[in-house]
Amino acid sequence: MLRETRSGVVFRTTDGKTLNVPANQVKRLFEPGHFTAEYGYWTYPCGPSALMTLALLVAGLSDDRPEIQLALKFLGNDPKRWPKGRRLAHTYCTALRAAVWSHLAIHTRDLARRERYRRLLRLDAQWLAEAIHESGWYTYSGQSRPDRWRPKPGTRTRGGDHSNTQVGVLGMWAAANAHIELPGWYWLLVERHWMRNQFRNGGWAYSGTEASGAQPRATMTTAGLNCMYIVLDKLHAVKQGGYVRFAGIKPNPKVQAEIARVFEAIDRGLKWMEKHDRGGRSGYYLYGLERLGVASGLKYIGRDWYRHGANYVVPRYRRLVVGQKGPGPYDAMVLMFLCYGRAPVLFNKLAYGPQEKWNYYFRDLHHLCRYISRMSERIYKWQIVDLDASMHDWRDAPMLYIAGREPFKLPDEQLAKLRTFCDYGGTIVAHADLRSKAFADSFKQTMVKLYEDRGYEFRTLPKDHPIYRTHFGQDATPWRVQIPIQGMSDGVRDFVLLFPVDIAGAWHQNRLKSEADLFRIMFNLRMYAAAGWSDLPGRLRPPELAGTPKTLKYTLRIARIKHRGGCDVIPAAWKIMAKRLAHYHGLGLEELPPVELTKPIDPAQVDVLHLTGFGKFKFGQVQLAVLNAYLAGGGFVWADAVAGRKAFDESMRELMLKLSNRPAGRLLPSHPILAGGAGPLRKVQRTRWAKTRFGGRRLPLYALRRDGKLVLLYSPMDVTAAMAGHYVWGSAGYLTPTARQLITNVLLWRAEQKAKAQSSATK
Repeated sequence: MLRETRSGVVFRTTDGKTLNVPANQVKRLFEPGHFTAEYGYWTYPCGPSALMTLALLVAGLSDDRPEIQLALKFLGNDPKRWPKGRRLAHTYCTALRAAVWSHLAIHTRDLARRERYRRLLRLDAQWLAEAIHESGWYTYSGQSRPDRWRPKPGTRTRGGDHSNTQVGVLGMWAAANAHIELPGWYWLLVERHWMRNQFRNGGWAYSGTEASGAQPRATMTTAGLNCMYIVLDKLHAVKQGGYVRFAGIKPNPKVQAEIARVFEAIDRGLKWMEKHDRGGRSGYYLYGLERLGVASGLKYIGRDWYRHGANYVVPRYRRLVVGQKGPGPYDAMVLMFLCYGRAPVLFNKLAYGPQEKWNYYFRDLHHLCRYISRMSERIYKWQIVDLDASMHDWRDAPMLYIAGREPFKLPDEQLAKLRTFCDYGGTIVAHADLRSKAFADSFKQTMVKLYEDRGYEFRTLPKDHPIYRTHFGQDATPWRVQIPIQGMSDGVRDFVLLFPVDIAGAWHQNRLKSEADLFRIMFNLRMYAAAGWSDLPGRLRPPELAGTPKTLKYTLRIARIKHRGGCDVIPAAWKIMAKRLAHYHGLGLEELPPVELTKPIDPAQVDVLHLTGFGKFKFGQVQLAVLNAYLAGGGFVWADAVAGRKAFDESMRELMLKLSNRPAGRLLPSHPILAGGAGPLRKVQRTRWAKTRFGGRRLPLYALRRDGKLVLLYSPMDVTAAMAGHYVWGSAGYLTPTARQLITNVLLWRAEQKAKAQSSATK
């Protein structure tokens, strides 16, 4: 949910679209009789209540709401005041309640409330630590009996089961995430238990042993994999050694061997899932699957786990909309599956070669995204993509993270894929693990060679660069020590960024208290390089070109005008638009080489001249004469200031004055460009900088006419970067949907004018 309006509720769908739902079609969770603090679905009421409260908190509800306060009062009551026969000593109750306290302790800004939640969390963590058996099992009650814990060899293990054990471990993991101190032996015991109970084929059973004939289950295998990732997170990431600022975490061969052993177990479990997962349909299974997807960074666990799960549960949960039945514990699990699964992906981590080559810090983005989520009060995810993944998968995230400590080298076809990713608006963030000079130097050389035709080079970002001040760093003493970053720019944005020193080791070990600025710089980078949460790529968005392509009816030829104000910025913009125009509108677009205004330009050969850039420019008398002759012969010029840069805008206004001897007028709302084409421009989406600078609702489109005909149209707001899908920090321009509709209308109008002129000439 994005917001409530007078008429209903505005939702963001998982495919990235905005959906307005009338109020009478929305089932409100807090209607009388629909929400209660105590649910009696299970024997122990605390478990369902904690689970449903956690789901509501994950969905974005605040602990200020009276309904949540009612639930928290119930969960925090003294156990002696509970109804007779309903015990608090229960693994599910305590672990799920610990997850509630952890979420609140992490996200609540009220210090008094936070301390209360942490106190309650310590009590539950203490109970969970005492409840685990020396073999690593949890039972329902947490109270072990010797005869139940010492089964005969080859017989079924009684008492403990992997469902309780997973939930107990998740409760302790939640406590650790809230920085509650836990016994040092706990994670060693968890690792030993799950490693010992994994079957040779990679799966885990509910209980029992492989010798006793127990069978692995998908639900329990996801449980085992989740716990193995927690072991990596809370045990091995710390055992590697201490992080040294800018130098990283020195390799420890013994620990590296242990880590490799855990990953080998994880790989076997994932292979079992690929072969045996039949698409479990319970809320319990989906919740475990979502936990695994988020922990591992994997989009595909045998299949696209979120797409498959969402396609199953959404049609079956329409009953909640019409109110046939109130929610239960398993519905809460489905809600968390949807909340986490649909959250936008902020970083893709590139897998290239053996894991030790690119994944030395295997928990870096996990902790970084948790930090950014907490700061933004929105859920962000990360995932892993390999070199063979589709560009659609690469573009799930606005940033591609490339880490390494060895010389960086990829085949030419894979390097071309990096370039395509950036052409579509992506940002590459590279990190030299262990301050590796070999990686940093080779990466820079590779990228400079890749963009040799455009002349792009790396530079050290100055202290006043936006990355150092988009959010943090705006005061007099912003950073403990200046964090060096090198960037490659296309003139309006740095789209390749390199950290030549090691800062990811701090994320890997979640050293937020001691190295806060190494997290904050990445929050700034997130603000600089990517759009807001609601504008990021949807998890289930359709392909770039969906549906049946239109039949090609007409082709326009377009060329950029050369000048010294950055005329070649966003060079792939027309290539991207050409595909969309041909597919959706049957309009071909041929981009010609850039032209210099030194020789006559035939309007019959060049249908549209594009004048764009970001810096100052000036045309001499010869150039003005050539441009005037082109316009007089029936030519048309489309112009825009990339990122709304004022230097270009000033030069463009001077040019229009020279061409017409008077200021250009605004394009009337009734003109076909605004009222026709691919559809009238009614809902105009602009960046916040455009709203501040231009205000109002009228589109700032300035028209130049000759003999009553439109010959030049200029937008001081950015269109070029936005239509290519580029997010530019500080850009005074349109958002991508509006930019693409506007330029589509311009070109459809131009094609219609050309067709009419040709028809008249033929007659």
